[in-house]
Amino acid sequence: LFVGWFLNLLSNPAYFAYMGIGTLRWNVAGRIAIGVLNGALGWVLGALVGGTGVIVGFVVALVVGSLVTTVAYQREYQIRFAALLDRQSIVLGSIGVVGLAIAWPILLAFGSSFWVALATPAALGLLVFLPAWLHPVRRRLQRWLLDLLPNA
Repeated sequence: LFVGWFLNLLSNPAYFAYMGIGTLRWNVAGRIAIGVLNGALGWVLGALVGGTGVIVGFVVALVVGSLVTTVAYQREYQIRFAALLDRQSIVLGSIGVVGLAIAWPILLAFGSSFWVALATPAALGLLVFLPAWLHPVRRRLQRWLLDLLPNA
């Protein structure tokens, strides 16, 4: 579910850009894809695997429907996928994925322990802190927030 909602979140800029300019065709197409695939995959996978299949069907439907909007926007405005990723973002994302890959089995094995459930996310936060701090978007956001404050 986390991965599905995360990938859906990445489609929000395209979704809201289309909303802002009043072009709803690809937003509607993406939502129809989510609804149709959710019903079909949920029914088929639910019958084959049970509740887990329904969840997997929902996640697949959510990702595919979100990709409809995102890919349409990128093609329409000729945005290459590679243009969206800079070196710092790749480093930050890679560290986050590796950290999650390490933390997930630890939490599954020892998650019932209060200290492990507390320490594992804290360690993951420390792991990504420096790359996130050095990321150029943090400086731009900081500058933007400071510009919003009234001059004292």
